[in-house]
Amino acid sequence: MEYQFFPGCSLHGTAREYAVSLRAAFAKLGFKLNELEGWNCCGATAARSLDELLPTVLGARNLALAQERDQPLLAACNMCYSNLAIARHALQEESLCRRVNGRLREMGITYSGGVPLLHPLQVVTTEAVLERVAAEVVRPLSGLRVVSYYGCLLTRPRYASVGESNFNPMALDRLAMALGAKPLPFSAKTSCCGGPLLMTHPDAAYFAAKGLLDEAKELGAQCIVVSCPQCHLSLGGKQRTIEARYGVKYGMPVLYFTQLLGLALGIGHGSSGLPVGRAPRDGPRPARALDR
Repeated sequence: MEYQFFPGCSLHGTAREYAVSLRAAFAKLGFKLNELEGWNCCGATAARSLDELLPTVLGARNLALAQERDQPLLAACNMCYSNLAIARHALQEESLCRRVNGRLREMGITYSGGVPLLHPLQVVTTEAVLERVAAEVVRPLSGLRVVSYYGCLLTRPRYASVGESNFNPMALDRLAMALGAKPLPFSAKTSCCGGPLLMTHPDAAYFAAKGLLDEAKELGAQCIVVSCPQCHLSLGGKQRTIEARYGVKYGMPVLYFTQLLGLALGIGHGSSGLPVGRAPRDGPRPARALDR
């Protein structure tokens, strides 16, 4: 199966380990990723402050580019997936679609609809692929206690979600079980990590992330599994900052689900985007339970 791959800005920058582990795990499972040529930023959250229509125009341009190949479009970043899904939904309104296409024609392109959009989590957690994953495991993560954290974007708004419960999605848990790990009941799995507030209201952002880390620690988790670069930054990249600010200690590894998948499939630390022989600049070393 081949997919057009929309990396978004983060997977070419701060979330390179997500891109590396995604490509390695998908190649191991027989999926081919073809990066979308000429893609642009999804619009994130800042574009709307400049022009209310701009996020939809940016999303529509990416979707229009994807129309040129008969392959589903895969968006790995939760923010990118959400923005593209929201744009695709909004463009069903004919008057809005005409306005957006008016801008796109200035770039020599037109959006006509019909592009299948998926998050990688949806691909690897179908029943058929989970069976294949379980059969491919060479390093079972037996007994590893994990909490699955979705963040707030994959399940909201409902019309643009990945299709699971808004409050208790289970795809990450099913994947963890297929790898031999033990998912713990995490009540905050769809709460916000505070990421969008890091630049403007850091106190609120750190407090939100602390609540998630506190619950994970209380549950006895050995790592947090995420699917979002912003969540990875808030819980992992800023973890030492939170520890120093509140006088607490977590030492909690935060892994992309593709990294957990890579470890179980025997891909190895380097190809899974995990540190080899040194700690990340800001964040804990991988837990010994992951290093066995």
